[in-house]
Amino acid sequence: MHLPMHLHWTWDLNAPGLIGAAIAVAIAGWSAWSNHRLAAVEQEQRHDQLDPRIEFTGQDFEDDHEVVWLESDGPLDYTRVRFRLLPMPEPAVEALAVPERPDDWVTEGELGPLTRGQRRLLRFRQVQPERGGIVRVGFTCWQGRQRWTIVRQFEAHADPSATVF
Repeated sequence: MHLPMHLHWTWDLNAPGLIGAAIAVAIAGWSAWSNHRLAAVEQEQRHDQLDPRIEFTGQDFEDDHEVVWLESDGPLDYTRVRFRLLPMPEPAVEALAVPERPDDWVTEGELGPLTRGQRRLLRFRQVQPERGGIVRVGFTCWQGRQRWTIVRQFEAHADPSATVF
């Protein structure tokens, strides 16, 4: 059985068109993936540009406890901020407390909202006050559905008047 000539598939006429179509599909797929990846990189860069600028700005004594000041330089107002004392080989501080709950000594907790320019106080209790040392604190900050995690540190100064037994 022979098909009429116009129904026969011929390599000479259809192959270049199929190859061209396949190349066009591949280029379109690569372009879409490339654009998606570029958008993801740009979004990540915008997120990084909004990293919280929260720093420890000084220490003091208040009500017979050492305190450290925490200050936010933005760039956003954070609707929620959590802190966590990070482990150290030789920890200098065993617990922190916020002024709203001065007797609640914890290794992690809630600071609540923190706006640009706002200062907050954290009380700290040293493991060995006569020794002092570096204290590392992790902060997780939220603004809407976005979240950032940063690490900051301060030096708990040795208290020369501390009694060593």
